[in-house]
Amino acid sequence: MSIQEKPNIIMIHGHDMGRHFGCYGRGLETPNIDSLATEGVMFTKHFGTAPYCAPSRSSRITGMYPCNHGVLGQTSFGWSINEGIKTLPMCMNDSEYDTHLFGLSHEGINDPAALGYQHVEHAHPYASTCAKDVTPKVIDFLDEFDADNDKPFYVDVGFNEAHTICSDKTEKERIEQGLPPQSAFKHPNDTYSREYTPDEVKVPPSFPDVPGVRQDLADLHTVISSVVDTAVGRILEKLREKDLENDTLVIFTTDHGIDMIPLAKGTLYDTGTEVALIMRYPKSFPKGKVCDQLLSNVDLLPTLTEFVKTDTPSDIDGRSFLPLIEDDSYTPRENIFTENTWHGAYRPMRAIRTEKFKFIRNFNSTFPFFFRSRPSGCEEQVLERMMGLMPIEELYDLENDPCEQNNLASTMDFGSYFSGNYTPANTEYSEILSELRKQLKDHMEETKDPLLKGPVPHPAYEHLWEVN
Repeated sequence: MSIQEKPNIIMIHGHDMGRHFGCYGRGLETPNIDSLATEGVMFTKHFGTAPYCAPSRSSRITGMYPCNHGVLGQTSFGWSINEGIKTLPMCMNDSEYDTHLFGLSHEGINDPAALGYQHVEHAHPYASTCAKDVTPKVIDFLDEFDADNDKPFYVDVGFNEAHTICSDKTEKERIEQGLPPQSAFKHPNDTYSREYTPDEVKVPPSFPDVPGVRQDLADLHTVISSVVDTAVGRILEKLREKDLENDTLVIFTTDHGIDMIPLAKGTLYDTGTEVALIMRYPKSFPKGKVCDQLLSNVDLLPTLTEFVKTDTPSDIDGRSFLPLIEDDSYTPRENIFTENTWHGAYRPMRAIRTEKFKFIRNFNSTFPFFFRSRPSGCEEQVLERMMGLMPIEELYDLENDPCEQNNLASTMDFGSYFSGNYTPANTEYSEILSELRKQLKDHMEETKDPLLKGPVPHPAYEHLWEVN
């Protein structure tokens, strides 16, 4: 394929949004993102490798599980991609692309240019990576692009939305000063073209339908609909204006589930690891196709390297799903794996998901369900329902229990292991439990998972004695 024949690529990714878009049936208006699904291919069972930002995003650009790429926690805690790993931008450089990063990166290297991008419009703090700041830079780049003389581009566009907002005042201070509660998602000085109310939102089946949850969902949907979808629309319009639409693969994706309550971000339930993926390429991709096969975001890198006909790194974990898009000659995955180790706290978990079942192994079950306090006050309404010690193992029948509410494994945690005060596993599922347990352990051995040797230390652990 000559340089002139290579398609341009724009990958737009959002933060903490899961699949909360109109085309995924989540009850909000996202006409521009929905248009990508109508004009391209939408994937309904695409999952991130982790329920947090840096590990999952690093998998997207390396094609590796976190245990292999090395990012087992927040970048601010010192985790980074292992040296010598070839990233997606590096692969695109090899294929003679002009590679750009606009906005949020969040992968595990402090210098985004070290990820392989030739040009970086990346800034801190997070406020400068919001869609309103990033989108004009992308528009300016497209305005200046000369299709007749410039190399094809690979552009990575990262929006900080809809990450929760850090307020300059605690909720206690706001109450004492007579101020209204601060939204978890809406910037107090911004205006929104579409404001959702709590009565309008569609509460996911696994979430408690209480006022605080509805308020948080309303604010989240306001930001996604008014800010993120509008930004995507501006980029799509510029592609049309510049007559680049037919020559550009547009990808829209996210990193993990929404940041709300203990059954989403931070867990290995589907609501924590669900990731949107929509791909539009008018020249060869079908229109309006919906793919419901299991996919992991480690599969994106090999799919794109095959798409541009460049070499795929030999040591990755992912596999290309380009045949699934183009002609359906695709052997579906039998399973995907997800993991969590560090974020705000040490919470080691590993999981295997098939079409029918989910098995989760909790390696620190004495730590209670992670609970993030919500500014809307819903924590008091869900605390009793959600808090508790995690069982060592969890097994869910996804066909009959898609919301993962009925654990078919033993309720034993590390405390009840010695007392014997727990409910044993459902004997009807003992063979399935045994098989999934074996497959997960085999996967951990294949990826040299450090959990097999015991607790995983924080990156700063070896430097603790150096602190003055």
